[in-house]
Parts: sequence; C-alpha cells; structure tokens
Amino acid sequence: MEQLKTWSFTQLLTKLERMPIYWYIPLAYLVLFALLFPVGLLTKWLHISDIIVNSQNMPSDIWLKYLFAVLAGPILETFLYQVLPYYFLSLFQFFRRNVWIIILVSSIGFGLAHDFSTQHSINATFTGFILMSTYIIRTKNKDSFLCTYLLHAFYNFMAVTLSNFI
Repeated sequence: MEQLKTWSFTQLLTKLERMPIYWYIPLAYLVLFALLFPVGLLTKWLHISDIIVNSQNMPSDIWLKYLFAVLAGPILETFLYQVLPYYFLSLFQFFRRNVWIIILVSSIGFGLAHDFSTQHSINATFTGFILMSTYIIRTKNKDSFLCTYLLHAFYNFMAVTLSNFI
C-alpha cells in the first residue's frame, strides 16, 4: 500500500502561489466559507448580539448596492487594508520576518472598519485574514491586487445576492 505523501507548509504555499487565478479564487472562497461558518455558529452560541450599531449607509437600489459593494468597495478596501499595510509594514525587517503580524494588523483593521454590528466585525476580521493572506501569497505572481480584489468582490457579490433574494 502506497503511503500518503505529506506536504509541508512551504510546499502548500508554493502550490497556492503557482495556482492559476481561476482556481485560486473559488478555492479561497471555499476556505473563507469554511472558516466563517463555524465562526458564525460560535457567535450565535455565545449570544453575541447582532444589533446594528452603525447604519450601513447602503443604498436601497439593488444596482447601486452591487456598484458599491462589488465594484467600488473591494477596490478601495483592497488598497486600504491589504496594499498599504503590506507596503508600509514590509519596510521594516521585523515585519518581513514575521509576516503573520502584518496579516493580524490588516485583519483587525479590516474588522474594525466593518463595525455595522459585533458579529459583522468578527466575520470581517476573519475575512480580512483570508484577504491579506491571499495578498501575501500572490505577491510573487504579481497578481496580488487583482486576486485579492476578485476574491473580495465575489464574496460581496454573494453577500448582496443572498441578502436580497433569500
């Protein structure tokens, strides 16, 4: 019987770096969903309220929602919460050696920016973790912005669609 081949973390990262973008986006979305599903269950189990703290200021017109949430929002947020933190923190040797701190700082910033409710902020923090990880993983391919933007846009597209039609 042939033994299963074990992969190291660096081998996995290399596979993800080289993966075509049309495979990476759906895979990363599935990982994001697999991460957010138990987080959502945990926040409900812990009775973390989902009371709206801040109005989302989203337009009522469905086409404007798609315009802001799927097109404009992810471009701006990718720049603010992935590009800028990565660029500025990477200037320091300490952060280049400890990339996880860059991911953590970016994730917390992303979560705090989405302060519509406590549960939404928690979910956004985990989403920010996946988005920043995507940005860092894809930097060698020079498609980090595009890949992160597409993942974020697809996530928002699904969120807007499901919230309006289900």
